[in-house]
Amino acid sequence: MHVSACFSSFIKLGLLFLATPLIASDAWNAPSFTVDAAALRQAAELVKPEKHTEATVLLNEVSCSFDETGKVIQTTHLIYRIETSEGVENWAETSGRWDAWHQTRPEIKARVITTEGTVHWLEPKTLSDVPVHENEPDVYSDERKYGGPLPAVAPGAIVEEEVTVRDAVPLFTAGTVSRRGLAWMVPVNKTHVVISHPQSLPLLYQVPLLPRTSTMYRRTWC
Repeated sequence: MHVSACFSSFIKLGLLFLATPLIASDAWNAPSFTVDAAALRQAAELVKPEKHTEATVLLNEVSCSFDETGKVIQTTHLIYRIETSEGVENWAETSGRWDAWHQTRPEIKARVITTEGTVHWLEPKTLSDVPVHENEPDVYSDERKYGGPLPAVAPGAIVEEEVTVRDAVPLFTAGTVSRRGLAWMVPVNKTHVVISHPQSLPLLYQVPLLPRTSTMYRRTWC
């Protein structure tokens, strides 16, 4: 049994495609990078920053798609706004972690939308791959981090990024148990989690410690 590492207060079914004209609430339900810069900034203006926060997460979307063998494709789609100079320092890079023995190197796409509405796309040539524990000689691990700096990050900028990590082989053929927390140190506007798997693959999940009134449980079979 392969248990997903994805839990949330909202688990959505399938894909929601854009309609015309776009309304602000649609920006958080659209596929990655399909909302134009002006519409995304307009939607973000409706989410007011809280005091003393360095960033606001506008959308945290996690997708886990399993195949018949238990291999999983994990995609994280994140949209956030930089609020302060401290946010520039702490939120100015993108990265994905991976284990080289059973996963392929993360696929990363990102754009930064400035306060003037200019779009700056992440340059793949700025990304690098390094061991996660290279400065910890007592830790033996092949875990790696692939990533790099985001362009044109400044207070008020909106960052949209998508990081995809694919299994080359299953972590364990007999199945695994894993956990993923959704807590952030900054305010979060909306969280989506999508879990998909073939009906032939037994999968169980739990969504603990979330208000019942804000929780929907759904999954889709492929």
